[in-house]
Amino acid sequence: MAERKPSEESEWTARDKAFVVLIVAVLLGGGLLLTVGGIVVKASAAGKAERLRSSGVALTATLAEFKGSNKAGQANVELWYIHEGRQYHPRINCPREQDCDPSTQPTMGIRIDPAQPAEFVADNGVTDDSRIFFNSWKGMIIGVFLMLSGGLAAWVRRHTDRPVRRSR
Repeated sequence: MAERKPSEESEWTARDKAFVVLIVAVLLGGGLLLTVGGIVVKASAAGKAERLRSSGVALTATLAEFKGSNKAGQANVELWYIHEGRQYHPRINCPREQDCDPSTQPTMGIRIDPAQPAEFVADNGVTDDSRIFFNSWKGMIIGVFLMLSGGLAAWVRRHTDRPVRRSR
């Protein structure tokens, strides 16, 4: 077999390098967005829950349309409640299906903010923010995985860009 000449060796082209940098940026940026967004929304929801538990007005909500958990998502239920003559019917996620099934438990206690009656915390600790995309542990875990993948891609890119020394 003929020995390869240095000009025939595979090298990173500028286009290859730009593509790898783009992939690394997307992985790191997307991962950071999912992770930090999840942390911010979870912290905000926890703060709201504590505030409403201590100073919210207690009401009883009727559980309406219930959707059990499946492969695509968590169980959720629609709540109906009235405050000062106005009716509200938000949908919340349920950490445990049996807490939200109207056939076993037709009502649920909630505490609302009188200034903003659409904001509430349910007796099971779930706030009206439970259905926000970033309010998910899965999203944060995927974000960490994406950041690790981006970091690994950057490391591989950095360590494969060095010229290979040949011994003579």
